[in-house]
Amino acid sequence: MTVVKFLIPRAPYGARGNKGIRFSTNSFSLNEVKFLSQILEDKYNFNTTIHKTGDINQYNVYVTKESTPPRGWASPPRGAL
Repeated sequence: MTVVKFLIPRAPYGARGNKGIRFSTNSFSLNEVKFLSQILEDKYNFNTTIHKTGDINQYNVYVTKESTPPRGWASPPRGAL
């Protein structure tokens, strides 16, 4: 399973801003968020951090600005999903 196929159905929303990229992983367990963060670091060499959202047991994964990939890096080809 690729990271894209894992994220799209479960974390369809995110944001790219001046501080990097935030994946809205609110529906993930903390262990899943840690696992995803580790994959992004190991496989893609991204510097990631995990932030609490303010709600109980909800977390987001951030990719720091310094290691933010170029736009479209994870975009699947049209019709691939």
